[in-house]
Amino acid sequence: MSKRIVAATSLALLLVGILGLEFIVKPVGAMGLIDRSIGLSGEQALINPVPGQYANYSIKYYENEAMAFSGWWNFSYLEYVEPNLINVTLDYDVAETDGEVRYWHDIGWLTIDITNRWVVETASGVGMGGTWYDFWIETNVTEGSVIRIERGNGTVVKSEAIKFATGFVDCWVVNSTTERASDSLTFLYDKKTGLCTMVYASTDRSEYGGLVFGACLTLVSTNIPIGAYSPMHELGISLEAPTTLRPNESALVIVTVHNYGLSNETDVEIQLLVDGTIVNSTVVPFMENGSFAELTHVWTPPDAGAYNITAYVKPVPGEALLENNRITVRSRVRYEAKIGVRAGDWIIYNYTVIGAPSGGVLPQWMKIEFLSVEGTRASVLATMRMSDGTEQNQTMNVDIVAGGGTLGTISGIVIAANLTVGDSFYMSGYGDVVIESEQMRTYAGARRTVLGASLIQGGNKLEYYWDKQTGIMVEATASYPQLNITATAKAYQTNMWQASTIIYLSPSEANVRVGETYTVNVTIANVTDLYTWQIQLFFDPTVLNCTNAWYTENHVFAGKEIVAVNPVINNTEGYVLYGCCLLGNEETFNGNGTLCQIQFTAMSSGKSALGFSGPEDTFLLDFNLNDMPYGTRDGCVTVEEGLHCDLNNDGKVDIADLSLAAKAFGSYSTYPRWNPTADINGDGTVNIVDLVLIVKRFA
Repeated sequence: MSKRIVAATSLALLLVGILGLEFIVKPVGAMGLIDRSIGLSGEQALINPVPGQYANYSIKYYENEAMAFSGWWNFSYLEYVEPNLINVTLDYDVAETDGEVRYWHDIGWLTIDITNRWVVETASGVGMGGTWYDFWIETNVTEGSVIRIERGNGTVVKSEAIKFATGFVDCWVVNSTTERASDSLTFLYDKKTGLCTMVYASTDRSEYGGLVFGACLTLVSTNIPIGAYSPMHELGISLEAPTTLRPNESALVIVTVHNYGLSNETDVEIQLLVDGTIVNSTVVPFMENGSFAELTHVWTPPDAGAYNITAYVKPVPGEALLENNRITVRSRVRYEAKIGVRAGDWIIYNYTVIGAPSGGVLPQWMKIEFLSVEGTRASVLATMRMSDGTEQNQTMNVDIVAGGGTLGTISGIVIAANLTVGDSFYMSGYGDVVIESEQMRTYAGARRTVLGASLIQGGNKLEYYWDKQTGIMVEATASYPQLNITATAKAYQTNMWQASTIIYLSPSEANVRVGETYTVNVTIANVTDLYTWQIQLFFDPTVLNCTNAWYTENHVFAGKEIVAVNPVINNTEGYVLYGCCLLGNEETFNGNGTLCQIQFTAMSSGKSALGFSGPEDTFLLDFNLNDMPYGTRDGCVTVEEGLHCDLNNDGKVDIADLSLAAKAFGSYSTYPRWNPTADINGDGTVNIVDLVLIVKRFA
């Protein structure tokens, strides 16, 4: 049984995706009479792992600035299966950190030829087969050397010392070429042993909305004797600062400086900066080697916005490694978010895609339903209807103040309510977004105050509009110049506000009995310039069957030339499709009126919803054949077991049935004139109550 660890379209497991790692568990068994404890020696081998050695790495995956996953990898060098071949296992553990629990754990294997670092054996379909092993290289390299990395080459570009445990490791920095120009892959290797100490990977996937993904794998422990050392002069800095805060709220910022060097230091200057301006500083007269000093500061941001908080310690004489003398934390200051959506709210978006190649499957509409809302977190069900008739469903938890996460290919589904021009918020996958405009526009059948913002990322332009009162996205347009494609999602129906034009059922609720017919009016209110209408009404075919649909004498297009159609009735799937269109330049309809009537027969007891379909089959068109916004109100029919008043089974209840019951009047089960069908209420006696019930069911 194999378990793949490859990156999917979300590219969440970025490093795995770029490196192409996939593993299955391989048992270790007898493979010939060889000494498994040693490999080749001397110049015959490029690398010299010793069985029992290991390297543990921490790994973090990022989407733009936000960490999405974290975990660890363990490489264990088990045994030599041939003098030049060593079996290596990878034990990995990765967990998502966005508030929703997703967890991966597995153990895999690969076999490496130490004479050339080639991965010679993996299971069928394992992605690292046929590549160079990247986590241990030869040591006879210098700056400018070209070494084998991945399925190609990497270049040694410089030296760099990195912090490891209580000391430092002098490393070679190797930049690797990748198959995609948008991918970046950098390795750091210990100069002494060739062991990999760090990997940086990033990618820009404009086809996934321009998101920038990144990953960092860092060596945290090993029993391989790498070249760790302690320098004579070395300072390092750390920073504790809030990542989120409200305006005029105070928070403690702590800057800590460590003396990692072998020497004592004097006059160590520490600075704290906010957006490049020094807000606090101090000079430590004396720091013994191995000691630390702190600078504390109470920070109170006056306004909402994004701030860069930076801690800096000036280098001391003789200090060579300066990368860890500065650290920055980005803090987002915003007013307490007002949540405008509630559990039970829903909205439907129509999709329009221009320029897409023909024959492809494209989205038609998407429905967002808020299942629960607690604080700033919400559980959301997204249903997407595709052009091939299939539907895709996804349930996920989203952060309302971070643009609602990403659903399908859309970010920014919902933001905080009642923002205004100039306000900013963090949107997952895009960073800080500033509200640029406020205007009145029509969405889902009503005029709404909406907020607008535009983004440029990966060469693509995105335009957003959100309803101000609720924070829900009402329109998003993405333009891809290189592909000449434009895609738009626009709010079409919702229950979050009342549409000015409504299609509804009258009566909206009814109670009928088995065998009875039920007729409902399909009515429209507050419509302007109506030229064409079509409705699709769904029902439960086990409870109801549709028997007919027709235009009433006073329907909205009565007295005008029309294109009349026959209703499409499907009592297997449970829907009726019906419509009407004016002909030529006939005057359009304005106001309120009846579209049609639909008749049902009650088949069995139960409850059936009467629900309008999405905008692909229920729509209104104006004279120019433009879609018109509208809202819908669904209905419901309750069917109860019927009273058997048609005693002679002629399909109607009339005087003949009453006569049969009168002949059995006063009878009971042992009486000669007993007629059980005349006992309408089933009380064991035919009496005046049964006669009254029959009269009430006449015709």
